[in-house]
Amino acid sequence: MFSKFHSVPLPHVFSFRTGPAARLTCLFAALILFLALACGRHSEPVPASPSPGPTPPGMTAPATPGMTAPMSPPGDVIAPNQAAADLHTLATELATRHHDLFFRLPRERWDRLVAEAGGGLASLSRAGLAVRFAKLVAAVGDGHTELGLDAIPEFGRLPLVFERFPDGLFITGIDDAHAAFRGKRVTHIGKLEVAAAVATVEPLISHDNAGSLSIRVGAFLAIPEVLSALGIIQTGGPARITTADGETLELSRVASWKEVRWAVPSGPVPLHLRKPQLAYWNDYLPEHRALYFKYNRCADDPAAGMTLAKLVEGTFAFMKQKPVERFVLDLRDNGGGDSRIAAPLIAALAADPGLNRRGRLFVLIGPRTFSSAVLNTLELRRRTRALLVGEPTGGRPSHHGEVKTFPLPQTGWSVRYSTKYFTTDLVQGDPDAIVPDLPVALTGADWVAGRDPVLDAALRHNP
Repeated sequence: MFSKFHSVPLPHVFSFRTGPAARLTCLFAALILFLALACGRHSEPVPASPSPGPTPPGMTAPATPGMTAPMSPPGDVIAPNQAAADLHTLATELATRHHDLFFRLPRERWDRLVAEAGGGLASLSRAGLAVRFAKLVAAVGDGHTELGLDAIPEFGRLPLVFERFPDGLFITGIDDAHAAFRGKRVTHIGKLEVAAAVATVEPLISHDNAGSLSIRVGAFLAIPEVLSALGIIQTGGPARITTADGETLELSRVASWKEVRWAVPSGPVPLHLRKPQLAYWNDYLPEHRALYFKYNRCADDPAAGMTLAKLVEGTFAFMKQKPVERFVLDLRDNGGGDSRIAAPLIAALAADPGLNRRGRLFVLIGPRTFSSAVLNTLELRRRTRALLVGEPTGGRPSHHGEVKTFPLPQTGWSVRYSTKYFTTDLVQGDPDAIVPDLPVALTGADWVAGRDPVLDAALRHNP
């Protein structure tokens, strides 16, 4: 567990302590940010899904905890000719607009998959059609190109958040009516064991590698329309969840996570999760003589009260007044944006002879490190002697990106696609991730206990 931290009482360093209200939103905001970011070097911003979103304490929630909206109405069907029209638009527009749709999937294979997707349209509900389209697009093999089921406004949510760790699938957030289940490991969802449920959902998820797939699967498992379309739960019925201690609960659909009165975490919240609503912030850890710099997304953030460049300027001015023997840059929750935003930070670290040394400069990475954050990691590796700590990134070093969208005319669903390919000569071959110099995994048991072994490793490391 990391040692206690101290807020820096200087105007240039944006830092503050976090109370119970902010703790509530920690994990949910991080999840939403990752799913909503436009992931490319100079990508256009992609708005967050209008459906999910946390509700802090004090905001209006459903009148009775645990009472939820009904499933989509029985008439939630689409005419076969409309479904066929959207399939035609999807197949033709994606092939035309994508930078190179067939970079991994041969054209002949794509044509066969499109033909298969057109079979039996008369028997599909809208949810079934969405699942079929998502699987088709995910087959392309580009983590930036997708029909994101978690971004379809008409789809609801279960009032909980799943997160997948090396030691299993855990409930990392839940409505306050079922607070006792927060932190429990899940063994069954609906009719299936967890491993089978995960395997059923995975083909629908666009991803670059195993890390990004693992991160996203939890969000898809919380969409009741997806679960029912795949036969994991009954259509219109509750989702039955069983945990490792043999306890069960049944959860019904809510229209949006905004409706949920979330259970407030009672235990310790690791440092890196304390201000997920901000794109960047920092803190001084005097007992380690360390400056911790959290970079959550590649964008200037009005909520932070200053640009990233201004925060960098203030941070380095502060370090002239305080003893700083190590600098920890945390990119673990950075899903991308505009890679140019980090240029002042990277330049300042590269130019500092006291910090730009092995054992003084640390960059934390993991499966949520994606797109432009991967490009920033590569630049740091090229220009500095930083030690990379954590888990492999969720994005490939060379990848498609700069995302744009087009709508499907009949359903209105939005399809994301890549318009550029970013490559690098800073790695050999075409690896599917950047691998850390010092591998450290975060487990579900760590999460439950409020530990952060990745940050601990950086703070304890002796060169």
